[in-house]
Amino acid sequence: MEKSHEPIIVPDEWEAVQEELARRKTIGRSYSGKSVLGAKIRCGDCGSWYGEKVWHSTDSYRCRVWQCNGKYDKKRPRCETPVLREEDIKQRFLAAFNSLIADKEAYIAACEATRAVLTDTATIDAEIKELLGEMEIVAGLTKKCIDENSRTAQDQDDYAERYNSYVERYEKAKARYDQVIAALQAQVNSFQTEMDLAVRKAVDAKQQELSDKDREIVGLQTKLDNQKQVADADKDAAVHLAEAQKDKALAELQGQIAAMESEHARKEAELIADRDRLLRLKDEELAQYKEMKARLSTKMVGESLEQHCETEFNKVRALGFPRALFEKDNDARGGSKGDYVFRDYDESGAEYISIMFEMKNEMDETATKHRNEDFFKKLDAARVVWKSLCQNGYNHIKAKPP
Repeated sequence: MEKSHEPIIVPDEWEAVQEELARRKTIGRSYSGKSVLGAKIRCGDCGSWYGEKVWHSTDSYRCRVWQCNGKYDKKRPRCETPVLREEDIKQRFLAAFNSLIADKEAYIAACEATRAVLTDTATIDAEIKELLGEMEIVAGLTKKCIDENSRTAQDQDDYAERYNSYVERYEKAKARYDQVIAALQAQVNSFQTEMDLAVRKAVDAKQQELSDKDREIVGLQTKLDNQKQVADADKDAAVHLAEAQKDKALAELQGQIAAMESEHARKEAELIADRDRLLRLKDEELAQYKEMKARLSTKMVGESLEQHCETEFNKVRALGFPRALFEKDNDARGGSKGDYVFRDYDESGAEYISIMFEMKNEMDETATKHRNEDFFKKLDAARVVWKSLCQNGYNHIKAKPP
């Protein structure tokens, strides 16, 4: 008889369960309830459900992936949809789920405020610092008292009274220090307890939300299962989550190690390339220098010596030779000339000394080496010509009418 008593199952829930059972019948044998991701992802190519697979099940690269169950069905073309890592699926789900929470900033701010209050130990830290200073001072006074008593004769009653007062003062500070440390530890333990409680509450709340969502999807199917199956399912879900987190952490560490090794190899290759480039530039520079030195003529070497001597003379000219000239000898009227000539004049402008210089410089690779004596003959001939020119000039001046 309808409506004669309160229903065991609410009609709306009954209808939802019937719809879910009908939906699962359409899925067929491919439906699986072992994982929270089962029968949730459908292939975009063939329409089959994604199924769970384990890669590298016996080594350190073990990971869980999801792929199309019909991907390798030989009766139809192979699907081109990608294989998805379980960690990536969970991350994308969490990102989408968190985007639905509009006031998550308020929760974060409340947690930060609670943490700031529970971890404020500035007052305790100041007192600990003060007690440590007091204990250090008392220890110093006690040591000083003992040293004085060991070096000089003192009244032992007075010494004992001072010593006991220092010990009492130290013990008092030490007892207070222990109390403060105990209070600090209690505050830390309280903070840890509060944080653990908050985490547990947050986890419980999130799990409750997920459970509510699951109940909306599967309806009363969970109520039809016995308590043991529910407990086993929860336990399996927890184990799967822990394994996934461990696999994710391991995969991240392996990725970091691979990235570090790749970066190290890249830097090593860059250093080797820089070294080879510098060696190549050095060899090229050395070859250019040798080529330049080989092409440098004796005349160019001699001119470099002339420029050096002229520069050095000009440095001291203002101090020791204000009226002297040191310049190239361009007078070849007598058929011979030197490289440079030095002339000095007195206050009336009369030249009273002249010196002829023959500038010769040789490279290390010059085959024929010269000595100074090899140039005396040429210098003497130039000196004779210069003396004759000077004498002719003097006679010419002397022959002029006054």
